[in-house]
Amino acid sequence: MKNKIYTIITSLFFLVCSAVGQYLGVVSGELLSWIYGDIMHLNMGFMWFDSVLPGVVSGLMGGWLSALVCSKIYSSYHFGFILIIPTLVMIISSLGFLLYLDSVGVSFETVMPIVTNIVTLYAFFMFLRGTYPSRRFAE
Repeated sequence: MKNKIYTIITSLFFLVCSAVGQYLGVVSGELLSWIYGDIMHLNMGFMWFDSVLPGVVSGLMGGWLSALVCSKIYSSYHFGFILIIPTLVMIISSLGFLLYLDSVGVSFETVMPIVTNIVTLYAFFMFLRGTYPSRRFAE
């Protein structure tokens, strides 16, 4: 029982770490998009490449950083319990963006926060899965 409580407390670090990781991801995604578009002159065949790349990179960096910090703070975490708070936060955040989407309409810029939340939670899950000390999730 103590392990599960420590795990839930550790998962609170997800909030701060994913925000910092998403900020760093947006900056590096914008830089990568600028390098691809303006320096290398690669159009990549997508008109919406400039709006999708920063969101996906942001989600990956947010999930990676939060998984790294949570696994370093408490290494014997319970895998199911460490996902409770991040999942609730991402669901509530996505519901807010869905309500906003209803009033302004659908475009890449209005859908990208939802995609970023999904990528962040998926990256958090996958990176934690790779560091989990059990054989069941190690492969």
